[in-house]
Amino acid sequence: AVIARLSDEKGRLQQILSSLGEGIVAVDRDGSVVHHNATALELMELDQWLPGGGAPPRQAQMLEMLGRAMADGARAQTTWHGALGRSIAATVYPVTSAEGETIGAVALMRDVSEAERMEQLRRDYVANISHELRTPLTGIRGMVEPLMDGYIDTEAEKAECYRVIYQETLRLQKLIGEMLDMSRLQDGRQVVELEPMELPGVMEGAARRMRDRALAAEVNLAVLPDGDLPPVMGNEDRIMQVLIILLDNALGFTPAGGSVDVYARRRGDVVALGVRDSGVGIDPKDLPHI
Repeated sequence: AVIARLSDEKGRLQQILSSLGEGIVAVDRDGSVVHHNATALELMELDQWLPGGGAPPRQAQMLEMLGRAMADGARAQTTWHGALGRSIAATVYPVTSAEGETIGAVALMRDVSEAERMEQLRRDYVANISHELRTPLTGIRGMVEPLMDGYIDTEAEKAECYRVIYQETLRLQKLIGEMLDMSRLQDGRQVVELEPMELPGVMEGAARRMRDRALAAEVNLAVLPDGDLPPVMGNEDRIMQVLIILLDNALGFTPAGGSVDVYARRRGDVVALGVRDSGVGIDPKDLPHI
């Protein structure tokens, strides 16, 4: 009965370890592997755990880390990039008995590709926002300082300074609003209400707001909806916001004499809405982030 109970407990433990989404490799005090689960093999990109010599480099590295953890009595960590392009983090812990004797070691592996990607996106976002905030702040300071120092004499010059300060303040407000929207979306607190809407009117509204900028940049701004567009479900404010951001970017990177189009095309049961331009385009290295 005792042996049967121990066998049942071992079977349950094997099932638990095998069902984990993280890779597990455990060795005893002699360095012999006493357990590994399918996830560990998958993360190390192995078909099977090969006993004895001639082990693949990743398996040999894992055994070396386990042995070092037992010898040092300390935790060890490493991260590698597999052939499939994933980032795998491995942490090895020594296992000690109640008397403090090292009796083995266990390695825990997990796929951190998505975490690394999100961290890089966060760093890029912070860098981009810092750059975007610096521009309006520089513009405001450039107008406020001469006003404070009394270098602006005429009312017309003062009015122009006030106009620039107001425009840059609106730009700051827009950037901060976008940051807050991003935060709410990430936290799941942003609720988007959908409603029936006619896209041509939304497209015209977005283009109307950017028309002066297009004229100043000498860029032809056109609205090109298909003639048979049906009403669609969406959030007009959010779609307008995205279109204005895309138009702002397109106008900023399209030289004089170029063109920027807001288009909508029916594709089966959906409508594709977008902005295209004759500008320099997006650097290929940045395309995966779009």
